[in-house]
Amino acid sequence: LISGLIVWALFGKLMIRQFKIWLYKRKHKDFATNFKKLAKTPKNRENISSALVLWKNHMEWLQRRPFSSMTTSEITKALENERLEEALKEFDLAIYGGQVSEHIRFAFNILFDYITDTFKKQSKIYKEKLKS
Repeated sequence: LISGLIVWALFGKLMIRQFKIWLYKRKHKDFATNFKKLAKTPKNRENISSALVLWKNHMEWLQRRPFSSMTTSEITKALENERLEEALKEFDLAIYGGQVSEHIRFAFNILFDYITDTFKKQSKIYKEKLKS
């Protein structure tokens, strides 16, 4: 019991920080798994809609901004990325216009790449925040 308390006193903060980092990474990994699963059948409008909601919710968690309530034009103004804008328009065309084109696969990849890059940036910020 005493040796356990000594280990906790010496390494407790480090263990808690590592656990929080693990949880942070785990949340993104779960997102990636679910998003890729939806991307496997990109012709299904329900999957397209679910993937967009999942993406918006994950972006909201990463950047602490209300992406889930934003429209495509609001998101593109906030993020200023042409490739992302085209991908989101492709999703809108499939969801609201009922027209699923061959470009939807690329749109899935663009959204995934963008959120992966965002995760990497936010992960560094999160780790720095935990150190202080």
